[in-house]
Amino acid sequence: GWAITAGRSLLRKRRRVKRRERYLEGVRYLLDDQSDRALEVFLGLAELDDSTVDTHFALGSLYRRRGEVDRAIKVHQHIVDRVGLDPRHRETARSELAKDFFRAGLFDRAEEIFNDMADRGREPAVALSHLVRIHEIQHDWKQAAAAHQRLVQAGGSGQPGAIAHYYCEMAEEALLEKDSDAARAQLANAEREQPGFS
Repeated sequence: GWAITAGRSLLRKRRRVKRRERYLEGVRYLLDDQSDRALEVFLGLAELDDSTVDTHFALGSLYRRRGEVDRAIKVHQHIVDRVGLDPRHRETARSELAKDFFRAGLFDRAEEIFNDMADRGREPAVALSHLVRIHEIQHDWKQAAAAHQRLVQAGGSGQPGAIAHYYCEMAEEALLEKDSDAARAQLANAEREQPGFS
């Protein structure tokens, strides 16, 4: 029994050393600007546990900051897909993946993840603030106003001026469609949100 225990302990130690060597190899590839080889090494590491998940997050963030969004997506998707991962890490990975999609201009995919996180996540206000930004970029003022109101209900900071602005944008769209009643209604909404804004 003692020999088996000692053998298993030695085997675990060798695996840890080998994993550390692989990580160092991946870091060397990163420093040498060989992103493809570094990504291959990091994703090829068999285990993703609490001790290595932070390295994967750092790698994904590094890729995103460098504009290599496709690689960042691969890293964060790899974390999300892992079986048995701590739910906190999975949620963080989903948030990072949504940020990758946002950076890549894949707003529909980012919106899908942030919507789910706003409904069931641990920090709905963070997800809702990203949704507000997505809707603003897409000029979807109605959705931006709705997301902003949900953000306030979730404990985010209220910005009545921003919501009033959305209503003014909707009033302008109504005027372009020659719907003066709808325009007046939207201006009344803006005035209700922030008196004197319109």
